[in-house]
Amino acid sequence: MNIENVWLLEWSKSQQAVHIQPLRCAVDRAAARFMEGEGPPNDYEAIFAGTREECDAMSHKVHRVIDARAKRKEEE
Repeated sequence: MNIENVWLLEWSKSQQAVHIQPLRCAVDRAAARFMEGEGPPNDYEAIFAGTREECDAMSHKVHRVIDARAKRKEEE
């Protein structure tokens, strides 16, 4: 399996933000955190995997959802 061309779109609830990174980086960081005895907390969750271009496109959709949620919260 070649994961070198797979990217992740990740969501952080605490930061209300998304992040795109190569799958290889995500796996390497998770392994390092495990080996270090968990390391610092990480609340990023993978919500989409694909090419970089696909992750960029999904990121735009996710930002619209984030904006709509913020707007609803302001109206409460």
